[in-house]
Amino acid sequence: MTSAASGLLAIAGLCLGIGCAAAPGADIVRLSPARAPVLVDAPRFGLNLGGASTWGAEQLPANVLKNPGFEAPIERSLVVVKTLAGQTVTDDTPWTARADGLWDGAEFEVLSGAAAGKRGVVVSYRRASAGGPGVFALAPFPAGLRAADALAVTTTGRIAGVPMWWSSAGEPRTIDDARPGSGGRQAAYLKAANGQPSRLAHHLDMLARAGKLLPVQGAWQLEFWARTNSPGTQLAVVFRRHGSRPFVARDFVLGAHWQRFAVPFSATDDGPYGALELSFEVRGGDALLDDAYLGEAAGAGGGFRAATVAALRQLRPGYLRDWQGQLGDTFDNRMAESSARRPTRHRPGDAELIYNYSLPEFLALCAAVDARPWVIAPPLMSGEDWRRMGEAIAAGARRHGFDEVLVEFGNENWNELFRPAGFMSADTHAAVADRAFAQLQLGAGSYRGIVPVVNAQFVNPASWRKLASLSREAKRVAVAPYFLYRLDQTSAEQAVAAAFGDSLAPLREGVAAPAALGKRVAVYEVNFHTTLGDASPQLRDLVVTGAHGGAALAQQLLGALLAGVREQSVYALAGFDAYTADRRLVRLWGVTRDLAPGRLRPTGLALQMLNGAVDGDAHAAQCSGDAAACGAVTAAWFVQPQRRQLVVASRAGRTLHVRSGIACSQPVAVELLDGSDPMRDNERAEAVRIEPARAACDLEWAFDLPAHSVAVLRTVGDSPGARG
Repeated sequence: MTSAASGLLAIAGLCLGIGCAAAPGADIVRLSPARAPVLVDAPRFGLNLGGASTWGAEQLPANVLKNPGFEAPIERSLVVVKTLAGQTVTDDTPWTARADGLWDGAEFEVLSGAAAGKRGVVVSYRRASAGGPGVFALAPFPAGLRAADALAVTTTGRIAGVPMWWSSAGEPRTIDDARPGSGGRQAAYLKAANGQPSRLAHHLDMLARAGKLLPVQGAWQLEFWARTNSPGTQLAVVFRRHGSRPFVARDFVLGAHWQRFAVPFSATDDGPYGALELSFEVRGGDALLDDAYLGEAAGAGGGFRAATVAALRQLRPGYLRDWQGQLGDTFDNRMAESSARRPTRHRPGDAELIYNYSLPEFLALCAAVDARPWVIAPPLMSGEDWRRMGEAIAAGARRHGFDEVLVEFGNENWNELFRPAGFMSADTHAAVADRAFAQLQLGAGSYRGIVPVVNAQFVNPASWRKLASLSREAKRVAVAPYFLYRLDQTSAEQAVAAAFGDSLAPLREGVAAPAALGKRVAVYEVNFHTTLGDASPQLRDLVVTGAHGGAALAQQLLGALLAGVREQSVYALAGFDAYTADRRLVRLWGVTRDLAPGRLRPTGLALQMLNGAVDGDAHAAQCSGDAAACGAVTAAWFVQPQRRQLVVASRAGRTLHVRSGIACSQPVAVELLDGSDPMRDNERAEAVRIEPARAACDLEWAFDLPAHSVAVLRTVGDSPGARG
């Protein structure tokens, strides 16, 4: 990836000839900083790290295997009482229901209402009818339980085979066993029978339409523990990219006692694309496997891939948000090291099983890339677990030097999609969150950097006000001002113009009410959300990945900043494509096209530019000149006593001539992300870059800003001309 820093052009003194003039037909705007700042000591813009996948672009941790300890999953979900009869309660929605008996013997805890904190066991669980909601028999039945109260139910999942691994022969399974020193409880068991082998596999990098998203290059390591009940059994281990020679192809002779096997190898992955596969196979006898590792021989910050860390360091997020689907997780599992960490599931369906990186790993990554943590805390935890999480976050903050840690109560509680672990009622959301945050702060003790966050629906500002008024403990109400939800088939020119539509009116109008209650509005996610409408895939991809996309995102981020929003997190670091409402594909949500060898999409380049400019107090840019041109720019100044930086994003379909008010005696540098040609993108090759731009001087520094572009002008040096 091209670094903006490497291309800075510093220009000092007077210009000659036509360099002083605006481009022919350019409208002139003059942008000067308002006297009072919008934000004092503004933080850099943030980013969602997102969850890790094995098949797509989100292959984030150094150990690329999911469930490397072969552990049984945690099943945890939310029950909202609709009816009570005797010792039973019925859930208020059918779509979260599971198969009969799944919750038999599960633990429950009441989280809201007069019975909050009471615990017991689910004696039996059945569906009320085919397709109906779940019915739970509870013992002891909680005194004081009422309709609309919420309960968390938790059990160990009963999964055939080995969770998150694949079997093509011999039906491998998990058993209660573990290698010496493991934090886990289980191992994978393979047994050949009736002349048939037993085979366990893990598949990676399976998105053929994207090409290699996980190149296997340089020093890698394969590790695992194994033993057998039949000494002398041979275990065949192969790691390969289909269509190419294997990186590893070895047979290991197993003994009766657990043994660690380590296979370092140097890889050159220059063959054709093919999915990656790691396989273990016994053709006779049996084998037990535990605690596998496959990945770079030396991981980077927090145990993440070097490419993950490198991309984050280039983007320089001020906040890193760890939303990875962990709503059904437990505190112990959030803290567990990889050999003990278990997959989790809060929604029905095998595809809903997830394996997360841990809280300690996330905090270490934040420290490695100089970002403040934005932690998503599983909302179904007990009060004791919230207290322990407060202790853990405070200890991590002191260890890594974090002055602030945002802790959000779940994710999008208002959203029906997250109903299996989300509190859709604002009253319940606020009450359970307040109880949790009180314990969180109790656990944090003298550390006062925790910022409690609740979440609300962006398009419904009334819900922000309600949640802000109901919650005593929250300091932030977080919303997600996504833009360009719908794109219908039209011309490319009209589609690009639509990307710059004003979608921030709810934000500008909605920040006042929470502020009056002592709470700020934050942005937990923002990006294109172009999943509705009948636009062709080609037009949709042009709009979200074209060179203009950087200015479209910059306009959103700057607009929210000028509305007074301090914390914003773009969604997301990685993600090649996603499904639209009609099950076609669009190239969302990653601001990176790939992590290795490494290409930023224009949205990522814009985030890099903005974060390189955020330094000091943020001031609105007052615009004078052509009225229509002023209405087409969103701009802010970042001011320090000895330095100024102007960031300006243009939604104009023509070139603008920007005058800065900075005297020619002060050297300046200009960076430009040129979005004037939407056909340019970084999907197949790096065609869009941050480039140095020519600044010219006629009493003040000025530059030309092409259509749909974003630029940064910064003063260079410490002369008095930079002050003010």
